[in-house]
Amino acid sequence: MSKPRKLSKQLILNRAAGMLNSGQQLSFTTLSKQFGTHSQALYPYFKNREELLNELFAWVLRQLLAAMQQVNKSDDSGKAVVAAAVQFRKVALANFGLFKTIMAISPTAQKVLEVQNLIREIRTSVDGALVGITSDQADRLLLSRAIRNIMIGEIFNEGSGWFDDPRIPAGDSYQRMLSDLITMYQDRHA
Repeated sequence: MSKPRKLSKQLILNRAAGMLNSGQQLSFTTLSKQFGTHSQALYPYFKNREELLNELFAWVLRQLLAAMQQVNKSDDSGKAVVAAAVQFRKVALANFGLFKTIMAISPTAQKVLEVQNLIREIRTSVDGALVGITSDQADRLLLSRAIRNIMIGEIFNEGSGWFDDPRIPAGDSYQRMLSDLITMYQDRHA
């Protein structure tokens, strides 16, 4: 093997995310080969693959939250929710392999405090905007779940190629589904 590069936690995370996004299998062995070293070289940074995946989960959640927070918080809660969901979609599709992997491990990763806090912050951000749509707590919970289902479903369907139809671009149908759902709740409470 050639002389290994100097490793860092961030360098390992970046390479692992790149591997997952390109559809490669991620193990300490496959990852260490990317650096021209042995898997043991990764252990000072991550004690195992699960810890690495938990860090990746937190990394992508930070990106999703940052993208959602870039949205201009207009007076129209519905438009703000749709705009935040569009940003979420953009980041998740850009990291589809990673997103798909972390969604499969989320029950395990949610034991990690940072991941729990980031998930709570994303939910709070979306749920806070929903207060302007409906004051009923049960309706807000149902609307929040429906929006999350559309968001997650969109990413898996678009990322897997299920929405490849030129009649309606996936991004357009995504925004319309969200807008129609929100309008339905707004009309119910008008």
